[in-house]
Amino acid sequence: MNIEHNEYSESRLEDDFKNIKTEELPSGNDPSYLPYTKEFNWGAFLLNCFWLPFFKLDAKSIVLFIVNLLFCGIPSMFVCYQLGRDGGTIAWKYRKFKDVEEYKSVLKVWTKWGIAVHILLLIITVIFCVALFFGIRWFMTEILPQFGII
Repeated sequence: MNIEHNEYSESRLEDDFKNIKTEELPSGNDPSYLPYTKEFNWGAFLLNCFWLPFFKLDAKSIVLFIVNLLFCGIPSMFVCYQLGRDGGTIAWKYRKFKDVEEYKSVLKVWTKWGIAVHILLLIITVIFCVALFFGIRWFMTEILPQFGII
């Protein structure tokens, strides 16, 4: 079986490929890099209320903040996971980057800040709990006996 090379069909295929309209992104970034943005985004997961406005999603940030206030953060767990899972794609779609290296470096900075903020919050929480414990102990041993309560 001999298959002949058909120049017409090859050039027509190239023309058809050129005419395929790719998805336009609001940022103007190249949509062909979207498959490379599928890794988990720790910056979006850990700092979601700050991360959303940075990537020009102010309205969604306000809605997330209001939902957190109304429902004590319970729906936020689901939203945080969704942002972590889809954060790279969202970042590529809504913020202009020069290239993939700049994109990765920006997300790496967000990850470092997210971890740093959460470590700081953990340290503050531990200090507060220790101070609360010793404060209550001091109050019960020093103040309450003065009033004859204990």
